[in-house]
Amino acid sequence: MSGAGHLGITIGNTRSVAVYRDSTAFEPTVVVLPTTLRFDDDGRAHLGESVDTAPFTRFVDLVGKQEDLEPDADAYRAEDLMANAANCLVSMFSETSESASTPVTTMTYPTRWPRENIALLRDALDHTGLTDVALVPEAKAASAFAQPSPGAAVTVIDIGATGTDISTYPGGGTERSTAVGGDVFTDALFDHVVTDREHLDLSDAAVLASLTGVVASCEQAKHTLSNADVATIAVELPGVSDTTTVTRAEFADLIAPTLGLLDVPSTGTVVLTGGSAALPSVVADIGERTAGALLVEPLAAARGALNIAEIEDVDGNSLVTGAAPVVTRNDGTDSLDTDAIPVVAPPPPLAFSEAIPAVAPVFGPSQL
Repeated sequence: MSGAGHLGITIGNTRSVAVYRDSTAFEPTVVVLPTTLRFDDDGRAHLGESVDTAPFTRFVDLVGKQEDLEPDADAYRAEDLMANAANCLVSMFSETSESASTPVTTMTYPTRWPRENIALLRDALDHTGLTDVALVPEAKAASAFAQPSPGAAVTVIDIGATGTDISTYPGGGTERSTAVGGDVFTDALFDHVVTDREHLDLSDAAVLASLTGVVASCEQAKHTLSNADVATIAVELPGVSDTTTVTRAEFADLIAPTLGLLDVPSTGTVVLTGGSAALPSVVADIGERTAGALLVEPLAAARGALNIAEIEDVDGNSLVTGAAPVVTRNDGTDSLDTDAIPVVAPPPPLAFSEAIPAVAPVFGPSQL
């Protein structure tokens, strides 16, 4: 066993998770931070600060989608941002370990990713100095956390901010739906409290700023309903100053049609994970539609990545070759990816508020 301990990490669009343990005799340490990144004047990355000061967020979905943009020497590519976020988490636990060395680390990536995206992340990690960090798909890590009987397949339902991945591991594929996810659940609350839309002028900066605040309040209410029966949403708009109370039962009714779009397996072991797995309404809906064993763990991928790091079982996933072109980075070194390009956070898929800037949810250290 490594003297520096073992670490499992996941970088998502809205939250980053690290699960660390220096001995299997103890429970792991869990850290959950918002995926908000900034770089100081010395080029050092800072993860988890307020979205007001950390301009880079929601970049995971941009990996592999930036090849046609013009390079910008002052900008960052999505996979580089992922690598820098990972480096922040690894450094956090390298500094706290007794040996001051780097823990054995396994990092997850979206199971739906093509080989090219994995290669881009692998190269970005290597360029950042994380050459020993192993990469595994999120479904494999979640399956490792579930610890099924040898050879048994596990269905992983990962409901994240921007969509839901349903994967079968081992041996199955991944189905992606952007119609079901945390942003859509926030949208349901937004639609519930903002009803006088025809009188709102989206060309007015003040209106947009006010709507941004409503979106943030809806996002916070959604997370409040993960552990409370009631949440309050503040609606501060030009000519309107009001608060709306939403119960957990009302929220369940609002998102029920959306959850009904998911194809939930009726048998077998199901792992429900992702940020929305913390919502009782989601758990109840999935539980009612499967007769198999249901394991609910919002941080299953990161916890499973720790398990994999501890048994050093990466099945060669840390090595990816020949999947992307060799080009030149901004620092002049040959590298297995494209030039640096600007990262522009995509807007959340809110039915009415497409012009509203994305608001990252606020997370703190958690023991979920």
